[in-house]
Amino acid sequence: MPDPVVRKLGETFKKVTDGPASQKVLANFDLAYDYKDRVQLEKEIHAEYELIKEYLNKMGVKKEGEGKGHLKRLRKNRRPPEGSAT
Repeated sequence: MPDPVVRKLGETFKKVTDGPASQKVLANFDLAYDYKDRVQLEKEIHAEYELIKEYLNKMGVKKEGEGKGHLKRLRKNRRPPEGSAT
């Protein structure tokens, strides 16, 4: 998306979330206001992704298709939904 469009959308989202209607919804549901712009979100999402990736690796979780291939066998042997043309 072109930068001017991204910038305008960011300004608009910020204005709306700062508005009284959004603040009222947050208060009604007892939610904290935590607006982040695009740059902040990109940094946080990347950091959180790396943290979760490291945790899953330590836990021994494998990507789909790694390991003994049991998921591939399950998919291969599953029946099609009733009424589907196969």
